[in-house]
Amino acid sequence: MAKIPTLLCILFPILTWSTPYDALSITDLIVDHCCPVSNRELHEEVKAIEGSSRISEKQMISLSEKYGDRFSHCPGGSATNIMKGLSLFGHKCAVVGKLGQDEWSNYYLRTLARKNLDILFTPVEGPTAQSFCLVDPSGLRSMLTYFSPNLKITSKDLDPQIFNGLKLMHVEGYAIFQKEVLLQSLDLAKQAGAKIAMDLSSYNLTHNFRDDYQFIIKSYVDILFANVEEAQALTGIKNPKDAALKIAKWCNIAVVHMGSEGGFVANGDKFLKYQAFKVEKVVDNTGAGDLFACGFLHSHLNNEPLHISAMFGASLGAAIVQVKGTELPPQVIKELSEQSRNRLNHFNYKTFPYKTP
Repeated sequence: MAKIPTLLCILFPILTWSTPYDALSITDLIVDHCCPVSNRELHEEVKAIEGSSRISEKQMISLSEKYGDRFSHCPGGSATNIMKGLSLFGHKCAVVGKLGQDEWSNYYLRTLARKNLDILFTPVEGPTAQSFCLVDPSGLRSMLTYFSPNLKITSKDLDPQIFNGLKLMHVEGYAIFQKEVLLQSLDLAKQAGAKIAMDLSSYNLTHNFRDDYQFIIKSYVDILFANVEEAQALTGIKNPKDAALKIAKWCNIAVVHMGSEGGFVANGDKFLKYQAFKVEKVVDNTGAGDLFACGFLHSHLNNEPLHISAMFGASLGAAIVQVKGTELPPQVIKELSEQSRNRLNHFNYKTFPYKTP
């Protein structure tokens, strides 16, 4: 298998630190392999259920051999999806993490370089992290993820220089598994004057780490994204509007999204409800939450009001579920960028989102 040249590993991060970042995320650098499967394949062959689970290197090789020709590939992970999207909308962004030394690390670097996203990485021996996304006929997905222990980020991997002049740091809920690194990065971001956006990522995580999350939100977070279940697990409040208002007392802005029913954005003691755009057919709901956050943060970085941020997020979330995978076609990115520059014209709900090819 191909190996990353050592010189590239050393120089790539250094060359990208010359100017401040609009946004960055410290995350697991992972390659997504997406494949449509039948219910029989999903339940009988793969033995997977909707949700997420970790797999061994042996299981990863087996999946690759069994469905290899049917997989489509792209650099993935929630934070990378958001940073990649923000880069396509003109923001200078970076992801920080570790890559293995194999053909998938080369693929990861080549692909994201074309999207103007900086990858500040530490090379390690062994395979790059990989996630196999199996999509059933209804559009629901099962995520089977390979992640070697030596791919975990440590405090030594953080360089304070990358936070200089930073505007926004995005945090995944999964970062709680490396709490020491998470808190160190949050301290560095806050010292640099950056805003912190956080996505809770999982109901189970929110339930299990509720106290930790509340501490982090109250101490560091400016913008929080959660779905209804996560918001309830965090606050103990079932009503999504009331949950959003509760969270907004802990941070500045709380977004509780409810899928096809839209969602609530709370700021202080005020709130608004945004609509979801109707979609004729859901092809794949992978990345819907990521693209919503991307659209919201793009508008927020451009100092747009909250209703515009929510509407642009909703448009991206609706557009991505009409295609396979987590990347929008260039034509759609271009059209949405033009709408964003024109302050969206308050969106025409009869024509948005654009139908994707």
